[in-house]
Amino acid sequence: MKKNLLKVGTIAGLVMAIAAPAVLPNVVFAQADIRQEDRRVDRQADRQADRQQDRQADRQQDRQADRQQDRQMDRQQDRQMDRHADRQVDRHTDRGGHGR
Repeated sequence: MKKNLLKVGTIAGLVMAIAAPAVLPNVVFAQADIRQEDRRVDRQADRQADRQQDRQADRQQDRQADRQQDRQMDRQQDRQMDRHADRQVDRHTDRGGHGR
């Protein structure tokens, strides 16, 4: 019985020694694949964050440009209203025959 157990143990040890080189690279490759997948996911997350920051910066630039355009239009309207008011005053003063 001891001999049979010893034979089985020896055979099992030989099978493990022979199979180990075939199994270990698979384990190493699997770990490398996992690390590679992790790096890929990290790069994808970084690109997504970059795109989000770019969109946010674009929106901010658009808002700034809109505010600047609004200010320019307001100033232009103010100048037009001032000119119109000046013309009204000029007409009013010209009616009496008194010029400037």
